[in-house]
Amino acid sequence: MNEQLIKKSRRHAWFVVVAGFATFFMVFGAAINCPGMFMVPMSESLGVDRAVISSLFTIQMLVAIPSGIVFGRITDKTDLKWPMAFCCFLVGLGFIAYGTISNIYILYGAAVLIGIGVAGTVQIPVSVFINGWFIEKKGTAMGLTMVGSGVGGSVLTQIVSRIIESSGWQNAYIFLGAATMIITIPLVILFITKDPHRKGLIRYGEENLDKIMELQNNALAEDLPNRSISEIMKVPAFWYLFIGLTLLTLPMGAVKGHVVAYMTDLGYSPQIAANILTITILAVIPGKPLTGLFFDKFSARFAAL
Repeated sequence: MNEQLIKKSRRHAWFVVVAGFATFFMVFGAAINCPGMFMVPMSESLGVDRAVISSLFTIQMLVAIPSGIVFGRITDKTDLKWPMAFCCFLVGLGFIAYGTISNIYILYGAAVLIGIGVAGTVQIPVSVFINGWFIEKKGTAMGLTMVGSGVGGSVLTQIVSRIIESSGWQNAYIFLGAATMIITIPLVILFITKDPHRKGLIRYGEENLDKIMELQNNALAEDLPNRSISEIMKVPAFWYLFIGLTLLTLPMGAVKGHVVAYMTDLGYSPQIAANILTITILAVIPGKPLTGLFFDKFSARFAAL
């Protein structure tokens, strides 16, 4: 196989990882890790209970669930580039709406936009385009992409806390919205596609025909291809995974969403409260790449344990 084609394909594959990292950095880092920073200032400024502000973030996540199913169907039928870029735009638009609109009912609409955008930019898309670009080093590529959430969360919580203190929470949201659009949309348009063959390139490791045959034989042996959603939902392992992830994410979401307000209520300064949240998120940075490395080196069951 042409050596130049292999080098060019591998270089672009890592650019895809960079684009995915940037998307996780901004979208996941802002929409999932930063909401707790806004709970106290928003509730005081808008004159509503904290439960009302918390419900905005709940709406984001609830909307992301059916949107993820829809987006999964879209990715089956078309390329990722433009739908994903549009969802990046929706997230940025939702943040800007948070910062410029004071009507709580309109803010619920902004939360819906962000929820749709989150579903179309992280988790489902990253698994699709990493799987599309990598045969070898897939776990490592996935880990490096998803670590953007931890890096983004730790960096953005510090930036947001300073903007809130210096010029208000509205400007902090406007900053997040503008930064999300400026950083993610160009990278997605330039590099993201679910199939390298659309660009005349090959998958990372595709030149290794023995590896491809091994993967195909393993898939056939496990009877994985061509299963419908209804068939997958009849497999007990699906529900074990669903219940396990639910039990993991509920407490994590509760901590990230409320720890800043809780620490502030105890009398700590907003900056110290932000530091506590940042330290919580920092653990993700070594965790995700190491997990990806484990999945490349060991069995899935062992890596998960």
